[in-house]
Formats: sequence, structure tokens, C-alpha cells
Amino acid sequence: MDTLFLPALLLLCLLILVLIPVILLYAIPVRSVLRFTARDNSLCETLTVTWCSIGIEVAHDPDGTRAGVLAGRNILYTFSFDRKREPARAEEKVTPVTSQPRVATIAHFVSWLMGPLESLGLAIWQESRFDGARGKIMIGLGDPAMTGLCYGYYWASRFMLEALRIDLEIEPVFDREVFSCDLDIRMSLRHPLRVILAAIRLVLNPAVRDIASPFRPSAPGAAA
Repeated sequence: MDTLFLPALLLLCLLILVLIPVILLYAIPVRSVLRFTARDNSLCETLTVTWCSIGIEVAHDPDGTRAGVLAGRNILYTFSFDRKREPARAEEKVTPVTSQPRVATIAHFVSWLMGPLESLGLAIWQESRFDGARGKIMIGLGDPAMTGLCYGYYWASRFMLEALRIDLEIEPVFDREVFSCDLDIRMSLRHPLRVILAAIRLVLNPAVRDIASPFRPSAPGAAA
């Protein structure tokens, strides 16, 4: 009896370890916040995607593009995508691609992928939710009449915007031309597991491997 108890206990622990992430991926949504900040003729976009207490933040501004790994509100690691490329040396030659997959072949493979692609798109559409938008906008069109007209349109549509969970505060400036904003758009993916399963079905489709094979470095005709 004891000889069967230990394997059964190990199997139960393994099953629990597998089920817990599956349940969490189904029950806990993925939340994303897209922030636009415009000031002094510069625009900064920041996308933050979080699940539980972990996440990724990608920011783009005039200084470049950066990404960071989040744990709670703390940034564990950051790195930049912008790297200065060294000029190509005179003796270096780029080996041209001798063959590329034909358009007809790709179209044939894409027709095979229509089912998994539709499944993935449908899962993303059904699970995505618009949680709301909030922000403050300062606007001046350089013409007091046009600025007042724009501000009037805002007040006329304010209740409709609030019904759509869009909370905007607009400050008109009548004496100069100016535009600045600080806007947050919040979205969520209710059941990430459904999207993950649809993506796995797409990746495991044989047509994906057939399409990608000509681009592999080891494939005949691929760039050296």
C-alpha cells in the first residue's frame, strides 16, 4: 500500500503544478495601458502589459525606444532597441538571396492557415475588452472662434464619451496655438489561455513550418 501511495502523491503534486498555471491563465486577465504624452512638439508613447504582478513596458520618445521587465511597480531590467550600426566595410559583401518563396506558394500556404488564423483572431476579438480612457488635453488652434467651436463640440459629446468610459478633461487656450495631452487607454484580455491555445494551434500548423523553412539560414537558397 505504501509503495503505491508515494507515486500517487507525486502524480497528484505534478497534476496540481500543471493545473495551477492553467487556472491562473484562464482566470486572471492580461491588462494593458497605452499612454500618449505630447508636450513641446514631442510625443512619447508607452505600452505597459501586465499579468498578475509581472509585466513588460515599452516606451518610445525622441531619444529612442526602450523596454523594461516589471515586477509589481519595480523595473527589474531595461534595455534599448536603438543601436548605432557600424558602417559596412569595403571588403564586406552582402550575399544576395538566390531564391525566395514564390507569391503563389505563400498564398497556397496562407489558404491552409485561414482556419487557425480565424480562430486566433476570433479569440482575441472575443476576449478583448475596452476598460476605458482617461486623460487631459490642452488645445489652442490660434483662432479663438475655432477653439471655442472645438470646445463646444467637446461639451456636446461629453455625456456620450462618458457612456463609452472615456473621461477627458479639455482645457481650451484662446490666445495661442498649442497642443498637449496626457492620455491613457486601458484594455484587457479576459481569458489569456484561450488566446494562447489558439496561437499554439497556429504555430504547430505544418504550413507555418513550410513557409518558414526557406528563410532558415541552413535552408538551401537562404542568405549566408
